[in-house]
Amino acid sequence: PGLWADWCKFMGTRYAEILKSDMALVRKNDRRDKVYFTEQTSLGNLWKYRGAGMDYRKICDALDVLAIEGGWGFGRELRLGHSDGNAMEEALANTGIMYSFALDTFRAITKGQKPIMNNEHYCSRMVFGKREPSRAEDLITAMWCEVFHGASGSLVYSWNKRIWEWRTFEECKNMVINGGYKSFNLLAPYAYPREALDGFKRFSEEIDRLCEIALPFPRCQ
Repeated sequence: PGLWADWCKFMGTRYAEILKSDMALVRKNDRRDKVYFTEQTSLGNLWKYRGAGMDYRKICDALDVLAIEGGWGFGRELRLGHSDGNAMEEALANTGIMYSFALDTFRAITKGQKPIMNNEHYCSRMVFGKREPSRAEDLITAMWCEVFHGASGSLVYSWNKRIWEWRTFEECKNMVINGGYKSFNLLAPYAYPREALDGFKRFSEEIDRLCEIALPFPRCQ
């Protein structure tokens, strides 16, 4: 334990040096105009004194694009005392939103001059630990939260259909209701009904009307 602080300081400095060295080597051989470097940050590395705990000011300075994973949850949880919450209580009542502070941190460190991506945006609705179908309003709220916390782009989690695990709607429901990471699969029709997916269109329409107010300009590219 007495060496943790020194180890974290060393690791952050050394990792940033390796990033810069390897990036320079790639660019020496890849002469295309647009070659960008990124990493998907392990969130615990930002604020835990154990493990990495590296100084991300140095890492953010080295990379071209910053990236995280995380998402917004909706619903109710016993531990929060929400047994019959209203719509306002259900918004963000079921999530550890610590990841949003990573967006805030990166935006502050880079002063808004670098793109920040959410590469795996998990948006879900859980009621006492059980997956329930998401709503259009969930997706709209989640995407606005990404905007408010400074994400340049947000890729909603959708690896594949996992079609080998289900053929019917009931089989899909059984797969995701207690499915852990499978509960976030955007291509599972129980988790995200067709009407819920309309949330993306509605958010797009809202952001189009308000982009000059809600989005920073010029845009990071």
